[in-house]
Amino acid sequence: MRNPHVLVVDDEADIRALIKDILSDEGYGVAAAANASEARAARASHKFDLILLDIVMPGEIDGLQLADQIEAIAPEVQIIMCSGYSPKLAAGNRMRPGRRFLSKPVSRLKLAQTVREAIDS
Repeated sequence: MRNPHVLVVDDEADIRALIKDILSDEGYGVAAAANASEARAARASHKFDLILLDIVMPGEIDGLQLADQIEAIAPEVQIIMCSGYSPKLAAGNRMRPGRRFLSKPVSRLKLAQTVREAIDS
Protein backbone atom coordinates (compact mmCIF):
# COMPACT_ATOMS: atom_id res chain seq x y z
CA MET A 1 0.00 0.00 0.00
CA ARG A 2 1.27 3.48 -0.84
CA ASN A 3 1.84 6.19 1.71
CA PRO A 4 -1.18 8.48 2.01
CA HIS A 5 -0.86 11.87 0.33
CA VAL A 6 -1.92 15.11 2.00
CA LEU A 7 -2.47 18.58 0.56
CA VAL A 8 -1.96 21.46 3.00
CA VAL A 9 -3.77 24.66 1.99
CA ASP A 10 -2.91 27.74 4.05
CA ASP A 11 -2.14 31.32 3.06
CA GLU A 12 0.61 31.60 5.69
CA ALA A 13 3.89 30.21 4.36
CA ASP A 14 5.32 29.41 7.80
CA ILE A 15 2.21 27.43 8.79
CA ARG A 16 2.30 25.51 5.49
CA ALA A 17 5.97 24.69 5.98
CA LEU A 18 5.51 23.61 9.61
CA ILE A 19 2.55 21.34 8.85
CA LYS A 20 4.31 19.94 5.78
CA ASP A 21 7.41 19.12 7.87
CA ILE A 22 5.39 17.45 10.63
CA LEU A 23 3.36 15.33 8.22
CA SER A 24 6.43 14.41 6.16
CA ASP A 25 8.11 13.23 9.38
CA GLU A 26 5.01 11.09 10.01
CA GLY A 27 5.55 9.38 6.65
CA TYR A 28 2.95 11.14 4.52
CA GLY A 29 3.54 12.47 1.04
CA VAL A 30 2.78 16.17 1.40
CA ALA A 31 2.15 18.99 -1.06
CA ALA A 32 1.25 22.55 -0.18
CA ALA A 33 -0.83 25.35 -1.69
CA ALA A 34 -1.20 28.99 -0.68
CA ASN A 35 -4.76 29.51 -1.93
CA ALA A 36 -7.77 27.90 -3.59
CA SER A 37 -6.37 28.31 -7.12
CA GLU A 38 -3.14 26.53 -6.23
CA ALA A 39 -5.11 23.84 -4.38
CA ARG A 40 -7.33 23.18 -7.40
CA ALA A 41 -4.26 22.94 -9.65
CA ALA A 42 -2.55 20.52 -7.25
CA ARG A 43 -5.69 18.42 -7.02
CA ALA A 44 -6.02 18.29 -10.79
CA SER A 45 -2.53 16.83 -11.13
CA HIS A 46 -2.41 14.54 -8.10
CA LYS A 47 -4.70 12.29 -6.04
CA PHE A 48 -4.79 13.24 -2.37
CA ASP A 49 -6.19 11.13 0.44
CA LEU A 50 -6.64 14.12 2.74
CA ILE A 51 -6.75 17.89 2.39
CA LEU A 52 -6.06 20.15 5.34
CA LEU A 53 -7.73 23.53 4.68
CA ASP A 54 -7.38 26.84 6.42
CA ILE A 55 -10.85 28.34 6.80
CA VAL A 56 -9.90 32.00 6.53
CA MET A 57 -7.95 32.69 3.33
CA PRO A 58 -7.81 35.78 1.16
CA GLY A 59 -8.80 35.47 -2.45
CA GLU A 60 -11.76 34.39 -4.47
CA ILE A 61 -13.07 31.79 -2.00
CA ASP A 62 -12.42 30.69 1.57
CA GLY A 63 -11.56 27.24 2.86
CA LEU A 64 -15.18 26.26 3.51
CA GLN A 65 -16.20 27.05 -0.05
CA LEU A 66 -13.20 25.12 -1.36
CA ALA A 67 -14.11 22.16 0.89
CA ASP A 68 -17.62 22.17 -0.57
CA GLN A 69 -16.20 22.16 -4.11
CA ILE A 70 -13.83 19.29 -3.32
CA GLU A 71 -16.51 17.22 -1.63
CA ALA A 72 -18.78 17.67 -4.66
CA ILE A 73 -16.23 16.19 -7.07
CA ALA A 74 -14.24 13.89 -4.77
CA PRO A 75 -16.33 12.77 -1.79
CA GLU A 76 -13.75 10.09 -0.92
CA VAL A 77 -11.15 12.72 0.03
CA GLN A 78 -10.97 13.38 3.76
CA ILE A 79 -11.01 17.07 4.73
CA ILE A 80 -9.81 18.71 7.92
CA MET A 81 -10.60 22.38 8.48
CA CYS A 82 -8.07 24.48 10.38
CA SER A 83 -8.12 27.98 11.82
CA GLY A 84 -6.57 30.26 14.41
CA TYR A 85 -10.11 31.29 15.29
CA SER A 86 -12.74 29.14 16.95
CA PRO A 87 -14.77 27.14 14.43
CA LYS A 88 -17.82 29.28 15.19
CA LEU A 89 -15.96 32.56 14.64
CA ALA A 90 -14.06 31.37 11.58
CA ALA A 91 -16.96 29.65 9.89
CA GLY A 92 -20.06 31.31 11.25
CA ASN A 93 -22.92 28.90 10.65
CA ARG A 94 -21.27 27.39 7.57
CA MET A 95 -19.25 24.63 9.28
CA ARG A 96 -20.85 21.33 8.35
CA PRO A 97 -21.54 18.85 11.14
CA GLY A 98 -19.06 16.01 11.11
CA ARG A 99 -16.18 17.97 9.56
CA ARG A 100 -12.99 17.65 11.51
CA PHE A 101 -11.47 20.85 12.89
CA LEU A 102 -8.02 21.75 14.21
CA SER A 103 -7.23 24.96 16.08
CA LYS A 104 -4.03 26.82 15.25
CA PRO A 105 -1.46 26.78 16.58
CA VAL A 106 -1.76 23.02 16.33
CA SER A 107 0.39 20.69 18.36
CA ARG A 108 2.47 18.08 16.56
CA LEU A 109 0.71 15.27 18.44
CA LYS A 110 -2.83 16.57 17.76
CA LEU A 111 -2.07 17.13 14.07
CA ALA A 112 -0.61 13.64 13.62
CA GLN A 113 -3.47 12.01 15.54
CA THR A 114 -6.23 13.87 13.68
CA VAL A 115 -4.72 13.17 10.26
CA ARG A 116 -4.21 9.48 11.11
CA GLU A 117 -7.82 9.14 12.32
CA ALA A 118 -9.16 10.87 9.21
CA ILE A 119 -7.16 8.71 6.82
CA ASP A 120 -8.06 5.52 8.71
CA SER A 121 -11.78 6.32 8.59
